[in-house]
Amino acid sequence: MKDTPDDVLARFEAMIMARPMEERVRMGGRMLQTSKHMVREALRQQYPDADEIELRRLFLRRFYGDELSDAHIEAVATRRR
Repeated sequence: MKDTPDDVLARFEAMIMARPMEERVRMGGRMLQTSKHMVREALRQQYPDADEIELRRLFLRRFYGDELSDAHIEAVATRRR
């Protein structure tokens, strides 16, 4: 679905690209952290009885999908912080 006119998208892209690269990288990092937080909170609401390790498993599956093997998900989920 595309609900934004092309000229508006072009202006937005030009505004973003006019920013210094370091600022764009910081913006991307903040967006990534925000998306991770949203996924974690949604999982906590969907699985209120899940412990932290299970929430990590669910998060990794939801966020990374098929990019990680089950073994890798298990290794990361059970690793102590």
